Amino acid sequence: MIGFAQIFAALEAADPGNPANLPMAQALSTIECSAMFPPPGCNPLLANQQFQVLPPFVDFPNSVEDGKSDDSDTTWTARIAFDLSDDVNLYASASTGFNLSNAGEETRFGFEFDGTFYPNENWLLTLAATWLDPEYVSFVGALGPTGPTDLSGETPAGVHELSLVTSATYTTEFDNGMEGFFRVEYLHESDVQVVDNVPKSVASREVGLLNASVGLSTESGWDFMLWGRNLTDDEYLLSAFPSVFQLGSLSGYPNAPTTYGLTIRKDF
Repeated sequence: MIGFAQIFAALEAADPGNPANLPMAQALSTIECSAMFPPPGCNPLLANQQFQVLPPFVDFPNSVEDGKSDDSDTTWTARIAFDLSDDVNLYASASTGFNLSNAGEETRFGFEFDGTFYPNENWLLTLAATWLDPEYVSFVGALGPTGPTDLSGETPAGVHELSLVTSATYTTEFDNGMEGFFRVEYLHESDVQVVDNVPKSVASREVGLLNASVGLSTESGWDFMLWGRNLTDDEYLLSAFPSVFQLGSLSGYPNAPTTYGLTIRKDF
């Protein structure tokens, strides 16, 4: 509410920390100044509320909303696993979930792989990959790029069809008791629309990150690690949205740029 901050600040200045200051400021900020209610028992800025760029939110709970909700659903998960050998495990799973959003029904079908390989005592190689085929089975009244729309049968935004991460780690021990390692990691996520209400042509996300680190540990408990993230300087949007009070404009949050750092740690 316009004028609330000034009223609350004045009450705090007169009586710091009084728990009654907040409800008092909330009450006074709704009273327009007049001969019956002169300052300071009113809000001198209330007449300018019509010019606010961002109007105030309705207090919650209020006269038509009690602030309570009652939602429930029964969900289930089923999983079967089989050890094909000492090194290979196969499994299949199915589950349901509860969506508290407006989507009536959404399905996700996919495959997943997670592998670890030790070529020798020094090297560790990993690969994890997920392929998903999501779909809004029913989503009437969804918020699309041009307003409310029916996204039934469409692919949900923000869900990458293919995601994979692979890494290679080399560790070694030196004659003086120190241990060292080198690690490189690559993350890939296929192109996807960031959010449902911003067109993919404007806000899409395809990720290709390369991270690396090298470290050294001493017998005395010192750890040193030099690391770099996003060495490919990949650029993409984490999220996007229609700009506030700027019809036709869009805004987004970019990912972190290439970053380097040194971590030093001591165990006592």
